[in-house]
Amino acid sequence: MSKNINASVFQHSDGFHLTYLSEAYRILIASYSEMLTKNNYTGVSCNENKLRDDLIKIAETKESNLKFEWVTESRNLVKSNRIDVTLITPYSLGLGFEKQIGIECKIVGVDSYVNGNGIISFISGKYTSQMPIAGMIGFITVPTVKSKVDEINKKLKEHTQIKTNKYLLFYKFVDGFNESYHSNHDREKQLPSIDIYHLMFDCSSII
Repeated sequence: MSKNINASVFQHSDGFHLTYLSEAYRILIASYSEMLTKNNYTGVSCNENKLRDDLIKIAETKESNLKFEWVTESRNLVKSNRIDVTLITPYSLGLGFEKQIGIECKIVGVDSYVNGNGIISFISGKYTSQMPIAGMIGFITVPTVKSKVDEINKKLKEHTQIKTNKYLLFYKFVDGFNESYHSNHDREKQLPSIDIYHLMFDCSSII
């Protein structure tokens, strides 16, 4: 990747950024299948960070049609917060935390997926406030993913702080993978609305 990139090429275009996120999700979906068979998980050793790290380690070995870099535990030193994964693309080099594609990971836990450092962190501008899109990965510990997605949508419908324009609805990234979703939400502080793309990985067989 060239480090001499003019920041003026950065565009707040859903399609522009979604191209990179879609490629990352294609890789993550392939990596998830390997994660289930390559790693041993027992009790307290299996947590959100371990699942994330194992997933990204495999993803980093995959070939990509686009050039980008995976960064885990990406930090914003001004806000003193961090997000699980950011994608550093040629167009975001040197532009900082707020202009990188952020992906938050959660063991679902409906409340933690919506509140805490979940969806609400994108709504409040805590995470990547200058980006039009974001990603979330849910690690599901019960066999039925659909029930958890339904619970998340129910919680969003009842939420007093989050205004949701589009609830989680299937969005295809890869043929044959049916647990990917899209939602759209208004944000606070006069920020434009944000599209969040969700991957739900059923980990009930390993946790």
